[in-house]
Amino acid sequence: MPKERLPNNFLWGGAASANQCEGAYNEDG
Repeated sequence: MPKERLPNNFLWGGAASANQCEGAYNEDG
């Protein structure tokens, strides 16, 4: 069970980071 929890958190972090990076570059111009 601990194996499924690790990847789940990892995927979430990557998705959030990518979303913020894209939005930041767009807002800055």
